[in-house]
Amino acid sequence: MAPRLVPPGGELRRVLGTLGDADTVVWEADPRSRRFTDVSGSLTDLLGFTPREWIDDPDLWLGRIHPDDRERLTAAWDRALEGKRLDVEYRYATRDDAEVWLWQVGQLGSSQGVRPKLRGLIVDVTERRREEDERARTLREAIEGRTREAASRWVEAEE
Repeated sequence: MAPRLVPPGGELRRVLGTLGDADTVVWEADPRSRRFTDVSGSLTDLLGFTPREWIDDPDLWLGRIHPDDRERLTAAWDRALEGKRLDVEYRYATRDDAEVWLWQVGQLGSSQGVRPKLRGLIVDVTERRREEDERARTLREAIEGRTREAASRWVEAEE
């Protein structure tokens, strides 16, 4: 069994306060409806929306996820409903329509007699993704340059 990411029950408030830095959002959701039931205040600094807005309007979350990432995200939530760990990265449009990359991890948990909740973290990984994209671009350019150079030498040798 995977280790617990967030303690059960009443300790969520303590964890929200402890982990609520600007790049990390602690959350709790109903896994079946995909509605957030609790979200840390760091959401506002990270994405521009208040926790209340996210809780009251479930489309505010799913509707702002990049269309190419939605199917993968919903599949990850479905796997989490089966007891597997939620672990997915996706693009999200902030309140000011900036695109950020988010890494969402979570797990299904429940207290005795209480309906299961999905609990976890959302972490801004935008900078890491930009660095990875830049390294991939640099490598691709180097490979393309060497390929052109080799092809040019080959053509010259054939003449």
